[in-house]
Amino acid sequence: MKKIVLLLALSYAFLSAFTINEADIENYKRKCEAGNKDACYDLGSHYSNKLGLSTNDLETKQLKLKYFMRGCNDLREGRSCSSLGSHYGLVEKDKNKELEFYNKACDYNNSNSCRLLANIYESDANNASGKDKKELIRKSKQYNKKACNLGHKLACGDV
Repeated sequence: MKKIVLLLALSYAFLSAFTINEADIENYKRKCEAGNKDACYDLGSHYSNKLGLSTNDLETKQLKLKYFMRGCNDLREGRSCSSLGSHYGLVEKDKNKELEFYNKACDYNNSNSCRLLANIYESDANNASGKDKKELIRKSKQYNKKACNLGHKLACGDV
């Protein structure tokens, strides 16, 4: 479990390092609306940086989610989906949505999300027994293998 929290915190910290010059925000918005998935991800990251782990600034939170959702759901951008997974896991504490968005990110070939899913299922397996434990271990191995195939070197050590 500590491994998962550390990975989530590091992914969230990475997002928080990104900002866009306020004068360029409108340009990024236009690009995102035109279908540029990197611009959507960058906008989501920008608003995530402004927000941090706070949930008090509703307007900034809505903008963050809007651009990550556009990138993830409309443009199939794995980093945006992964960022939503981190948001729902760390901020909202909604495991179902966390898994939903990490699964999407992994489906869109985001190796970090595949690795995070492997770690989540491994952690869950440690607290399970019988058929549930076997199924969780199988899922963990499946996601580790995919992460490795996508170039995630740490996952390759666990395959």
